[in-house]
Amino acid sequence: MPVIYLTDQGAMAHKKGERLIVEKKSDVILDMPLIHVEQLVVMGNVQLSAALITQLLLQEVDVAFFSSYGKYRGRLTPPALGFAQLRHRQYQVLGNAQTALPIAKQAIQAKLANQRRTLGRLAATAGSQVQATVLRATQTMQGIEGQVGAARDLDSLRGYEGSGAAAYFGGLKDLLPPGWGFNGRQYRPPPDAVNAALSFGYALLQSAVLGMVNLVGFDPYLGFFHTIDYNRPSLALDLMEEFRPVVVDAIVAPLFLRNQFTAQDFRREPGAKPGCTWWRTAAGA
Repeated sequence: MPVIYLTDQGAMAHKKGERLIVEKKSDVILDMPLIHVEQLVVMGNVQLSAALITQLLLQEVDVAFFSSYGKYRGRLTPPALGFAQLRHRQYQVLGNAQTALPIAKQAIQAKLANQRRTLGRLAATAGSQVQATVLRATQTMQGIEGQVGAARDLDSLRGYEGSGAAAYFGGLKDLLPPGWGFNGRQYRPPPDAVNAALSFGYALLQSAVLGMVNLVGFDPYLGFFHTIDYNRPSLALDLMEEFRPVVVDAIVAPLFLRNQFTAQDFRREPGAKPGCTWWRTAAGA
């Protein structure tokens, strides 16, 4: 079943019988059975009727809200009913280092492996000099990946993850055209278009994973690798780690490598701090 993205500013979504109707200026731009909607992603100024919201809650459809710039705002989720035993078991596993640490290790090993493979695929069509540089990065990552199993605690595991990320984004930097100014992964705010596109993709991925975690019934705020903090969905962040390179990076990087983006597709958001740049796509403005 599909995830529906509502991006047309000023549109109105409502329920008509058992169908989802989206209209803008009296024109119907979407008409589909509600039963086929798995998740609704609302971006910017899009209105939802009360009847539609009620029906989505009854169908246990996750609804995520973003600004028109792609910044995550919040979500509408049905109540987590009947999951007491599942969450009790989650708390037990999390509270025991002997069971929690291996889960965190598996997530990071999978992430490093997927990063390494993604970088290798992206480099396949590059020049020989770039391929040699990327090969060194992937070899470094493979070595780090082999050390993850020996991590004695979360701090050392996070050190391995950080070293792997440095090698990965260093290799990605060598692959991407230098004109985009990408010097590695940076965010809060992203200083260049590549980082902005990655952040946007990660935000969508986090929304999807968070929706699934809520749907299954786990507590999304209690994870195994990411630190537990106020309003941080640590479990969702844990689970999305291995999917970042294969779901987001593998889509975003080729758009820049194949010159499918131009500088005109991005513009600076008003009010950005000195020395930092928020970007948004002109198409999504």
